[in-house]
Amino acid sequence: MSDIAELYKDSTRYDDSLKVYNKILQIRKKVLGDEHRDIATTYNNIAFVCNSQGDYPKAIEWYAKSYKILRRLGEMHPNTNTVRENMKSAYQNARIDAPLEQWLKKNLDGCSPSLLVPQASIGYNRTAFTQGLANIKAMQQISILRPHVA
Repeated sequence: MSDIAELYKDSTRYDDSLKVYNKILQIRKKVLGDEHRDIATTYNNIAFVCNSQGDYPKAIEWYAKSYKILRRLGEMHPNTNTVRENMKSAYQNARIDAPLEQWLKKNLDGCSPSLLVPQASIGYNRTAFTQGLANIKAMQQISILRPHVA
């Protein structure tokens, strides 16, 4: 069914896409419960369609629902990052005057993800990760060169 919703979305048949995604959501909630990762994926897909339609406040609402589930995976998990970046984009497109954190707390049931981290921070974290690996390799070389004393 997701493939059908995607085809509708790609064909700009947004209303049809939303109908299919909502049906998928009903089925998944019935089978998986409200907090499953697949529910978050469906929320994200619905948000993407709303964003494509230019309904940014509705898109932000759906992204926030997805984010609430995915943040349990960790702030730096790829799925969490994707939803966070999608929500930031929709928020910027909506041209809402209030700071994002404040707006989310007021309008989206207390969801206050750390969305103000610049996108470049992900690159920074990758750099830090690469540097950390280099440090580990350097430490391994030192321990190889020095005999182990018990």
